[in-house]
Amino acid sequence: MIMLLCAAQYASQAQEAASRQETAAQQTPVTRQEDAGSLPKAALKTNVIYDATATINLGVEFALAPKMTMDISGDLHPWVLPNGWRLTHYLVQPELRFWLKERFQGHFFAVNVLGATYNAGNIRNNFHIMGRDMSALGRYRLEGIAYGAGLGYSFMHHFYYRIREDLRPPVEQWHTHNNENKGTGVYTRIIEDVGEGGADVVYTATGWPGHTAFIDPRTEEFKANSLEEFCQLGSRIVTETPLTICENSLFSPMGASGDVWAVPPRAATIGPRDIVNARDRFEVHSFVNPGGDSWQRMISRIELYGPISMECPASIMRLGKGTCYVSEAIARPFGSWTDGVKNWEL
Repeated sequence: MIMLLCAAQYASQAQEAASRQETAAQQTPVTRQEDAGSLPKAALKTNVIYDATATINLGVEFALAPKMTMDISGDLHPWVLPNGWRLTHYLVQPELRFWLKERFQGHFFAVNVLGATYNAGNIRNNFHIMGRDMSALGRYRLEGIAYGAGLGYSFMHHFYYRIREDLRPPVEQWHTHNNENKGTGVYTRIIEDVGEGGADVVYTATGWPGHTAFIDPRTEEFKANSLEEFCQLGSRIVTETPLTICENSLFSPMGASGDVWAVPPRAATIGPRDIVNARDRFEVHSFVNPGGDSWQRMISRIELYGPISMECPASIMRLGKGTCYVSEAIARPFGSWTDGVKNWEL
């Protein structure tokens, strides 16, 4: 643009300016191609933890576009170990990654699926892993086919793609928890970076023990000496309280049958800092069982009318602007069978 202005202002130098403009036009695409070509095109990876278990594994990630890569990993464990342990399995997991800046740099959003066959048994142990009693592997043999999709896929499929295309945000603005940002405070920093200090709005609903998101009361991960210190704690991996696990076992993704062993005992969650820093907050209290009874009646009142404290983390929603809709079923007065009031009348 400078050369074009000079050519317009100084007619005597028009020919020289035109020559320079032509040269620049010829060089510009070459420079862009060199910049794109300087990005990594592929990566070869292995998992050292799997290596330690004599599992053959290999992963390759290759470029599809400046901000898109495909990662394909596979595991193979075809033999029985010398001590009689059987951990036979075959697994393949492709993952499509959308990088927020440039491929292989910074954070990415991913969609993945996996398929596997397994045959495990004769593993005598006294281990408890993620709340599961693994000693049963010494008495039983487990064999079958496993498949699944990442949480990012679920959000994309059941939420993002159901929003009208002209209304939904660009995919690079879609951020979910993943292995890259699960570290303490990392997801919080992403929120503050892309949200210019915080999220525009937090959508949530309180849980039985008074949690919001998975910010449970009295957990070691959110331990603080004061409410002010508590409100500065960011995102992290947390251990769910027993009451939260029981509550989640009643929801359809976990079978809606009280199967507490189907509920993951740990969760990735935003922190109190993210709720306090949000410019707006929106809640709905409406959980009612088919019979009309609800565990949310009591905790809804504690959150909305009790003291703002760490004992009821959801109460910090009241520290700033927000809206909470309470259904008629939740707002009805308490009652009990001794008063002659049936559950469906509460």
